Amino acid sequence: MTNKRLPEKSNLPKAGTSTPIGRLTKGSATQWFYWLPAIALLIMVWDTGDLFARVNIYKTFLLFVCVSLLFIFVDVFFQQKREEIAPTPVGWLLLLSLPILATLPGLMLHGSGYNYLLEHEVSIHLMYMMWAAYIVRCVKDIDALEKLMMVAGITVIYAVLEGVAQDTGRPKSTFGNTNLYANYLILFLPVLMMLWLPVNLQQDARHRFQWQDIGRKQYYFLLVFLVGLFGLWQTETRAALAGFAAALIVLFLYLLYLKLKQRYQLRGWVFLLTAVGVPLLLLALLFLAASQLSEETVQSSRFLRLTTWEAWSSRLMPWQVALLSIQDSPLLGFGPGSSYNLFFEYLPEESLLFTEQRSYKHAHSEILEVMQEGGIFGLLVHLLVLGGLFWVIVRMLQGSSLDNREKRLVMGVALALVAYNVQSVFSLATRMTQNEMTLYTVIGLLLVLYPKAQLGGRFALLLQRPLPISMPASAGFLLVTLFAWGIQYPTFIGSNQLVTLASSKVKTVEDVLKLTEKYEDTPSIYVLHFLANLQVSAKRGEKVDLLLDRMERMIPHYRDADYLVSALKPTYFSLL
Repeated sequence: MTNKRLPEKSNLPKAGTSTPIGRLTKGSATQWFYWLPAIALLIMVWDTGDLFARVNIYKTFLLFVCVSLLFIFVDVFFQQKREEIAPTPVGWLLLLSLPILATLPGLMLHGSGYNYLLEHEVSIHLMYMMWAAYIVRCVKDIDALEKLMMVAGITVIYAVLEGVAQDTGRPKSTFGNTNLYANYLILFLPVLMMLWLPVNLQQDARHRFQWQDIGRKQYYFLLVFLVGLFGLWQTETRAALAGFAAALIVLFLYLLYLKLKQRYQLRGWVFLLTAVGVPLLLLALLFLAASQLSEETVQSSRFLRLTTWEAWSSRLMPWQVALLSIQDSPLLGFGPGSSYNLFFEYLPEESLLFTEQRSYKHAHSEILEVMQEGGIFGLLVHLLVLGGLFWVIVRMLQGSSLDNREKRLVMGVALALVAYNVQSVFSLATRMTQNEMTLYTVIGLLLVLYPKAQLGGRFALLLQRPLPISMPASAGFLLVTLFAWGIQYPTFIGSNQLVTLASSKVKTVEDVLKLTEKYEDTPSIYVLHFLANLQVSAKRGEKVDLLLDRMERMIPHYRDADYLVSALKPTYFSLL
């Protein structure tokens, strides 16, 4: 049975106070508050049509809407009714914000010339932090966490069904990109797996598997897990599958470690070395086995092709560009949001017309992008925060305050972080809005259970520090919400304008003139590029120059702009 500590009502923490973070009483009206973030998860995965030209902008808009609604319900409506809501875990939010704070020295060193996405990165990170805070404030215990994950399971089933219904080869579901869809799945699959797997993670357990304890909830999580696993396999996303495989290896090794620890007093460092060494050994065996196969067999498999040079060649170009930029600012980087600009700034001129690589606009590696924005200093901070998360997880698993059901959820979070970070080495998917929001959802599950773990030490206590009395959460969250909307509103407008432009029927030069006059002051570089192409069709060379100049000021050497210039060179004078 689950052991629950029921604090006296007089000791319940109030939002915005300096009392230690705790959970709420069983009879509290906040029992159903988990539905607030649960509904947000449903909204985020829903496909409502072509409201925006870019799926990631659409998902960003949904994130802003969801967080704003949470603010209205939690900090306005329920606070006025004096509902007892857990305080904001400011210590945790500051820890999770250290990676982006570590990029600020690079911004001060180089100015904002490389930071087209600076405002986007800052505003959306603030919304991620609010989202994580609302999970802690609305979800009170393991029962509510399981119910939240039941709703998350519905989103997984819906996403997989959407993917199956698509007749486009590798499915994209509602994410606009197969890699993003796969990353979403590998964040929830480990948690779902640990919620149905009847394993006992208590340090002194005599029997590791307790199959007799499986109930209807566990069968539901098993069903969702199998559906999600099918969807992941259908994506054929190699980095995501490798990440999930790494998570399974870590789980197997941890269970083996618990078994051997009881019998042979095995030390933790042996587990760490094994956890790193076994995947490397398996990778070496894969390359060795593939080398014995015929070329036809290797080329017939998307996974076996990873053992060939051709499979990696498309990644080498963006990685080379990233390394060139890192060499110019190795210690502090160029500041937040600079990796997008740096790609175009350092892209070798001879690769501009390589159409098979024109989709690349980032380094497609989280480690390289972290170094572009924060340099070696930023990478160290990034690894420090990641190490801090795993340190907390290990202590929560080793402690005796959490029951087995809670420890299984903590282990699920650990495995999700393993899968996510493995894919991030080779993919851009981990930087997209839906995926980062899902990451902070998973981290939020950990934060809900963190106070009950009762970890000692100064660092553990600092993480529990709430907002001071002089700074109520509602006031701070209101300012953050208004600031973030003010930053992102032009982006939302620009993306919606592009949808309108793309659906416009342009038949005459007069139609081009009207559309240009209406949209030429847009803040969106995508709209400007669309208008520039319209000017080409209307043979308005001077207007093409003006639009290209604006695009150059927004993002120097923006690939689509340079491509248009290159394509126009043979016929440029005929446009004038």
